[in-house]
Amino acid sequence: MSRDCQRSEGRLGDFFNQRQEPGKQGLPVMSVTMNDSLVLRESIERRLESALQPNQHLLVKKDDIAYNMMRMWQGACGLALRDGIVSPAYVVLEPKPSIDSRFAYHWFKSAHMLYLFWAYSHGLTEDRLRLYFDNFCEIPAAPPSLEVQRLIVDVLDPWDRRIEITENLIAAHTKRFASISKLLFEDLGRNRSKWKSLRIEEVADCFSGGTPDRGNKDFFGGDILWVKSGEVTSATISRTEEHLTAAGMKASSARWAPAGSTLLAMYGANAGQVGRLAIRATTNQAVLAIVPHEESVDSEYLYHSIRYAIPSLLRKVQGSGQPNLTAKIIKEHEVLVPERNRQTAIAQIANALRETLDNLEGQLAQLRLQKRGLIQTLLDRQSSEKGYFDLSRLKLQFANLSRFSNGTALSKVRVI
Repeated sequence: MSRDCQRSEGRLGDFFNQRQEPGKQGLPVMSVTMNDSLVLRESIERRLESALQPNQHLLVKKDDIAYNMMRMWQGACGLALRDGIVSPAYVVLEPKPSIDSRFAYHWFKSAHMLYLFWAYSHGLTEDRLRLYFDNFCEIPAAPPSLEVQRLIVDVLDPWDRRIEITENLIAAHTKRFASISKLLFEDLGRNRSKWKSLRIEEVADCFSGGTPDRGNKDFFGGDILWVKSGEVTSATISRTEEHLTAAGMKASSARWAPAGSTLLAMYGANAGQVGRLAIRATTNQAVLAIVPHEESVDSEYLYHSIRYAIPSLLRKVQGSGQPNLTAKIIKEHEVLVPERNRQTAIAQIANALRETLDNLEGQLAQLRLQKRGLIQTLLDRQSSEKGYFDLSRLKLQFANLSRFSNGTALSKVRVI
């Protein structure tokens, strides 16, 4: 059963119906993600189990688009590559003949459409915004002809294929990294009596930073690098989004952490993320800097020891809310400290594995950036004189499209 939206010329309701059919037994449960479209729920690491029966879910058919009402304005929608079932909290869109759903999936990620999804969502605050189907229908829309839609899909789909391949490589290398790290540190544990077991506070100085008054513009825009919690990643940190002035640093509890320090995000969704400083920097209060005593422990060995310990540390704080870590928990955690040459050997093996992952994650970030650039070029530029696109110019531009079979080559294509 599909529900037609009241027709309004030049609106999204002209191109989609809402599918409201109950789910069927035997179909896989799918979830919408921000970056990876519609995926099998079982493939998501931190998934929530559902007590709903299949017929309490919504049916999603191949080529439908499902979206998360609360996050559509952030790009939370997915294209169904097969039949499945999804949460009843989603909206399932059934494409009409005048729209190519593969094109619509890319289109819905464009900055212009994301703005409209936000503008037509209802809620008192951003964390309560919801885009209901009736409001979705009212959004102004003027997609190009089906011929142009499919030409655009031929340009953008290769990026999705490269992104998927790179994500699979990252998943495989992450699993390998975790397995080898487990072997390295479990081997130490089996010989625990041979090595010292020391609290982190015994081998490193641990301190968090601070944030100066955001209302004082004289505190920001200087040359002092300032790391925020969301910037702490497994990659080496060599730049920051924001910088403090000397006055801003003096007016806060921000402190310098030297290159080689381990940074650990303590609060919120990023809690447990660990990174390394390649440069001297300060941090905000949600980041714990761990500065090793070089005479006691190798800085890179300590970094990998802390990374390995994060799952057990997070288990200590699992509860009803966000799993927030504290400086006390980190300081009191014990690490095994073998002789220096063994520390160095373990760090070298872990660094080689980590470098492979960092390179792949860098490639993935670049592919996503390239795709966003193409989406901006293809979908956010509109001509008031000639309509959405000049088809003849697009055909000329992509006449040799078959030569551009991968993301690197495609990045050389320029739309006039």
